[in-house]
Amino acid sequence: MIDAAFLDTVDENAFHLERSNDFLRGLPPGQRRGYHPIDLAVIRPSQDLGRIAALYEPRLPRAFRFLTRGLGTRGASKAEFLSLLLFVPDYAERLITLGEADAEARLEDVARIAGGPRDREEEIHVETIH
Repeated sequence: MIDAAFLDTVDENAFHLERSNDFLRGLPPGQRRGYHPIDLAVIRPSQDLGRIAALYEPRLPRAFRFLTRGLGTRGASKAEFLSLLLFVPDYAERLITLGEADAEARLEDVARIAGGPRDREEEIHVETIH
């Protein structure tokens, strides 16, 4: 449910941006009043973050595990809830690694949005701050 709420918002924002882009592209540049189309790439995690978070739940302090279970968060919704709150270093490192891999897989989209090189032959570095 949590994922659905966030993804619905992202999808809705992407839809509105694309509609605005279509409108602006239909106008002569002189009538755009300073507005211009914005490139968009929606890049989603390739793995379920809730499921990954559930793997790290046993590492949480006992009181926190009791609290999340006591709030009525069971099953998949508990895992999604944990994915928002979990700050276990190993979990964060796994998310960073996943994000880097997902960005690498969509390198052309990332380069297009960043205004960088447009083909894989030119090098793009993705660095992580630890």
